[in-house]
Amino acid sequence: MFHKLRRRRPAATAPSRPQPPAAPQRPEPLVADGEILARADRLRAALCEAGLDLERLGPEPLWLADVRAGRPVPLGPDERAELVAYTGIVSTTSLASGEACAAVLRQIEAIPVVREMREEGMTLHSCGGPVSASSLRAIQAAVREAVREHEEKRPTA
Repeated sequence: MFHKLRRRRPAATAPSRPQPPAAPQRPEPLVADGEILARADRLRAALCEAGLDLERLGPEPLWLADVRAGRPVPLGPDERAELVAYTGIVSTTSLASGEACAAVLRQIEAIPVVREMREEGMTLHSCGGPVSASSLRAIQAAVREAVREHEEKRPTA
């Protein structure tokens, strides 16, 4: 009698939507050469300029001496890990191209501005991608101006 109620119905399927294209994967460099070394040096210099103590990063890999001498070195998993620790980056994809390195440099340049904003009591809540140092400076100036206007309007007792 209850046979119809016990029957399993096929699951409803949602209409298929086209999936957005996946973000392109940046390639990992396969070989450490002079260009990779120059990018790593630029990143380390930017981190130092941003106030990071480079002694806290990993030691210089021994194989970098070969790269400095003009001999390319294949990057296996161990070499990648050493290079990431030495440069203070998340992955070696940041060293694969000039554009990828420039994107990381822009993020590093924003660190001192964020630090300065925090010291002034400004809290930054970013909902999007990385912000540039120049856009942070513009936000900082706008906040300072708003505070100054607010202080001028405040009645004195």
